[in-house]
Amino acid sequence: MYIALNKNNPLAAFVANDEHLEAFQIIQLSKATYHDRHVFRGLLDRIMYERSRETTYPITYYLHEEDFHNQDKLRIYEASGFQVFHQTNTYHLPFIPCEKASHTYWTLELMDYSRRTDWLTFRNAHCHVLPGAIPMTDEQFAQEIRHQTLFYTISWCHRPIGIMKVRLHMYHVCVQEIQLDCDESLIREALSFLQQKFFDTFRYIDEAHISTTNLQSDLNFALRKQGAQVSSGGTCTLTQQVLPTPLYS
Repeated sequence: MYIALNKNNPLAAFVANDEHLEAFQIIQLSKATYHDRHVFRGLLDRIMYERSRETTYPITYYLHEEDFHNQDKLRIYEASGFQVFHQTNTYHLPFIPCEKASHTYWTLELMDYSRRTDWLTFRNAHCHVLPGAIPMTDEQFAQEIRHQTLFYTISWCHRPIGIMKVRLHMYHVCVQEIQLDCDESLIREALSFLQQKFFDTFRYIDEAHISTTNLQSDLNFALRKQGAQVSSGGTCTLTQQVLPTPLYS
């Protein structure tokens, strides 16, 4: 975490996560807060400048902002060179008993660490449209499993066409990521199957909270057609690529 202080009083702060720096030249920024907007921008610009002097390759910054409606923050980000990459919304999809003959074509398979390769390959090929936005590593997969995250593969006629990343909560299933590589009509069939499957599996839970981005237009349309209601609010991800700054003697 980077913090700008006036004596002992914090004026601005944000978290920088560089675990993807070596493999993908990516740094994630999050949890930005400030009391002085000028100090905040100065801190943001200074850290990106200092990191640019430490590398010989461009660094792409992914800034995750939970308060998408804070126009003052967005103006600061834009002034620092960030651009909106995508927006994330959460849909509430009810679990409805709706058995259909076509559901027999579908399967939902839980993945463990030993079978992660195909799941990660599919997920990372589509990561730019997902809320997480960046590739997932083997180490992250293992860490998520230790934190009780569930990884599913969705198949149609024995052919994998989708993935899900899921956490179970007391009163809802939290689908943190979902991607279905098929047309809109088949996406609706997949959602219908999931509604029935989750209804049968989680008798004490009555809905899923599904996070999607505005880059998943077919999925968003299908969710609305299946009766999902979008929640208020939302988050956004902004990006900026910073070139290395030459060091002069």
